[in-house]
Amino acid sequence: MATTSEYLVAHGCTAALTRCRDGGSLCPNHGESIVIRSARGVELGEVLCRVDESGPALPPVTGEVLRRATPDDQAHAHEQHVRSQELLVDAQQLIEQMQLPLAPLDADVLLDSSSAILHVLCWQQCTLTPFLEELRARHDLLVTVHDQSRPAEAQEHGCSECGSGGGCGKCGDGGCGESGCGSGNCSRDKFDHPEELTRYFAALRELMLARERVPLL
Repeated sequence: MATTSEYLVAHGCTAALTRCRDGGSLCPNHGESIVIRSARGVELGEVLCRVDESGPALPPVTGEVLRRATPDDQAHAHEQHVRSQELLVDAQQLIEQMQLPLAPLDADVLLDSSSAILHVLCWQQCTLTPFLEELRARHDLLVTVHDQSRPAEAQEHGCSECGSGGGCGKCGDGGCGESGCGSGNCSRDKFDHPEELTRYFAALRELMLARERVPLL
């Protein structure tokens, strides 16, 4: 009879953590590359540890271990990384053209080759629909936005305005919209001008790349 184990897995450019159930008795080792189905979709991950029920409290199970990563999975993940950098460059150009109050940090194109997450900081209310539609048209990807200036739980409700997962700053529920800056999570508390914020995180990104993509978060 197969046993069910759970693992803490890091995935994506920001090293997001997901608690994944292994229903197939794969029993991956620490540091091993695996393919998981997270709340975001199918993606490559790295096993951090097995979850011990007697250990410290961890987030609920939201992911599933699918298989050990094959050489084909690794090659495909590299292809998606190249696409993600192309998406990031386009996003930066569009943000400047549309004068959006966003600082793009990084992007993840998932293994399903149909969806992507754009990680940004937002310091003012804005509507992202035209921006997202243009990115989708250019890259044939369903692009959603994750605002790193807001806690993850504040973004889970989704945004009917732009379909960004609640990270556009439009919803005013604890993000970087006018009604959200009292939460202590808004980057405007630290910077007086958007240009300072953009320069600061651009420098962080360069440092991350120089150190072989040490996660920003």
